[in-house]
Amino acid sequence: MLHYTLGYPLEIYLTLYGFCVVFLLPLYHRERFPARLLLGLAVAVAAGALRPLSGLNNSLLELFILAGAVFLNMWFCGELRPVQALYGSAWVLICQQLSAESWGLLCRVLYPVLPLDGVLYVLLAVLFYCFIYLLVGLTITRWLPQNHMYQIGPRQISLTVATLVMFELCFQMTEYGSAYLKDEPYFMLAMFVLQFFCAVLLYFQNTLFRKSQIQQELDLMHQLWLRQKKQYILSKQHVAIINKRCHELKVQMASLRSMVNPGDREKYLDTVEHSVRIYDSILKTENKVLDTILTEKSLQCNAEHITINCVADGRRLSFIDPVDLFTMLDNALDNAIEAVKKIKEEEKRLIDILLCTERGCLVIQVVNPYVGKITFENGLPVSGKQQSLFHGVGLRDVRNAVKKYSGHMSVSTENGRFALKILIPMNHN
Repeated sequence: MLHYTLGYPLEIYLTLYGFCVVFLLPLYHRERFPARLLLGLAVAVAAGALRPLSGLNNSLLELFILAGAVFLNMWFCGELRPVQALYGSAWVLICQQLSAESWGLLCRVLYPVLPLDGVLYVLLAVLFYCFIYLLVGLTITRWLPQNHMYQIGPRQISLTVATLVMFELCFQMTEYGSAYLKDEPYFMLAMFVLQFFCAVLLYFQNTLFRKSQIQQELDLMHQLWLRQKKQYILSKQHVAIINKRCHELKVQMASLRSMVNPGDREKYLDTVEHSVRIYDSILKTENKVLDTILTEKSLQCNAEHITINCVADGRRLSFIDPVDLFTMLDNALDNAIEAVKKIKEEEKRLIDILLCTERGCLVIQVVNPYVGKITFENGLPVSGKQQSLFHGVGLRDVRNAVKKYSGHMSVSTENGRFALKILIPMNHN
């Protein structure tokens, strides 16, 4: 990277700045983006002009200084997080090095037949780098971002930085160890191949991570499809329950009209009252999401002859995203219902739900009896081979949703009762 073709140190700083601009254009920009670019250009020109006075002579230290300057320019001009700016900087560095080696090879080929000096050199260099900027701008800078941002995780940025550092060290050691071969075309070609291989490796790495991300999105879509399918089945069951109750009411009302005996009429009135109790399942907690979940689960429990006791203040849930709230309660209640269904005695099929505040924390607690033995792994119950009392995956989803709010989830068993408790700070930001 620090090899200056025909002794023009300013060239490195200007070409680095040019690649920064090319990689920044497809991304979201900070306010006053043109002014920030002009400031970056001024810094690049000043650094290139003062470089001969710095005392640095193709050192590894200068490489880190340049890398830091590129990172600051990316972060200063683009609306990027530090990790995203670091990822873009890695690509800026490798593209600049690859173009510099390509320009060096081209100069080596043209120099015997065309004296490259002065205005001619500058003109050809400008045309060459404009072509490279256009090529990179139409390919790499369009392929890498997603929705004008770099969508990368810790593993990808770690591998990117490790790959870049490894190739830089190899490049520096090769350059220092073969200084007397710098003018040989074979050495320059080797440097070009090294930088090209690094760029290809980074590109394939990005492609693999993107495919992994797409696969995760497909898996998530499949899970959502399964959840929607389950919800559809439950909705059909609930509609069937309501239709059955409505039919029973029609029959009972017709029977009441034909009854003369007051005793028989009172008996039928009790039966009608029992039939309409299903509509007590429509709970009002002053939180629409919570009302929907509890109503849905109450109807399901009614069909399974399970009793739900609920004490909840929905006003305390306003700071929780509806999707996260649904994830927490839906999975928690699904696990409780699956466990209670295994109990033969209907009078023991009970689920207790508590939602309140205590000492500045939101408390969500679901308690239910269970049968069988529960084995724990990493703080969560593991489904047995013979029976599935709990959905470990569902509880992991609950724990992940709770962590988003700096909360804590715990599960415990005591006297044949399983308790799921969630604590979330009310002052979470």
